[in-house]
Amino acid sequence: MNLEAIYFISQVIAAAALVASLIFVGLQVRAGMAQSRHAEQTARAQVHQEVAESYRQMALEWVRYPEMYKFMIMGAETKDMTDQQRQVFGGLFFPTMQMGENIYYQHRNGLLDDDQYETYLGHLSRLLKSPAANDWWQDRKFAFNPEYVAWIDAKLGSLSDFEPVGFYGEIESPDAPSPDTKLDASEDD
Repeated sequence: MNLEAIYFISQVIAAAALVASLIFVGLQVRAGMAQSRHAEQTARAQVHQEVAESYRQMALEWVRYPEMYKFMIMGAETKDMTDQQRQVFGGLFFPTMQMGENIYYQHRNGLLDDDQYETYLGHLSRLLKSPAANDWWQDRKFAFNPEYVAWIDAKLGSLSDFEPVGFYGEIESPDAPSPDTKLDASEDD
C-alpha cells in the first residue's frame, strides 16, 4: 500500500467521521427541540392549572362565606351600596383584578392559549362593565400596570351595555352541618 492509498483511506475515514458527527449533532438538536417543546407544554399546562386553581379557590371561599359572594354579586348588579359595602366589595374585587392581570401577562408571554385567555378574561371584563365594578375600576386602575389598564379599557369600550344576571337577593347562607357532624348510618349507604 503506497502513501497515496493511505491518504485516500484516511480521507474516506475522515469524511465518514464528519458525516457521523453531523448525524449525531442533528439527533442532539432534534432531542433538544423535543425537550424544549415538552418544557413549554409543561409550563403552559402549569400556568393553566394555576389559573384554574385560583378560580377554584375563589369559588370555594364564596361557598364557604356566602356573604362574600353576596357582595361580589351586589357590586356586579347594583350601584346602590353604602360606603361600607363598597369597601368590602373593593377588598374582594382587587384580588380578582390582580388575578386578571396575571392572566393577561401569562397570555402575553405565550403561556396561555387564546381560547383560555378569552374564557378567563371575558367574564372579568363583562363584570367590569357593571356600574359598581366600573366605578371601582375607574377609581383604582392606577394600582395596575398601564399596559393591562389600556387592555381592560379597550375591552370595556368594545362591550355592549351591562345587563345584570339577576343573582342578587337570591343568595342565602346554607344551613350546612359543621365538619365534625357525623352522618346517620342510613346516609352512608
